[in-house]
Amino acid sequence: FYNTIGLFQVIFREPMFPSQLKTWAHKTTALACENIMLSIRAQGYDTLPMEGFDAKRVKKLLGLGCKDHVTMILGVGKRSSKGVYGPQFRFPKEDFIIKH
Repeated sequence: FYNTIGLFQVIFREPMFPSQLKTWAHKTTALACENIMLSIRAQGYDTLPMEGFDAKRVKKLLGLGCKDHVTMILGVGKRSSKGVYGPQFRFPKEDFIIKH
């Protein structure tokens, strides 16, 4: 039904099913985390998004249920002057920013 209508007009197509809703929720949460990270940086702190954590232990620590999901963990703190352990390399911004 939606595919037919979609041929003639713009229509909302997803999320329609529970599996799509879970993906949508994770993407939306990740975008919210990005905004949180930018806000924290504006306050003079640094952040680090982390994946690869033990979700089962994190859920237990936070008192979450088995149907709850953890999208990411954010590390937040002050930057150490010893934190950069090697020379940094930056590409020239002119290679990526084009003004018309």
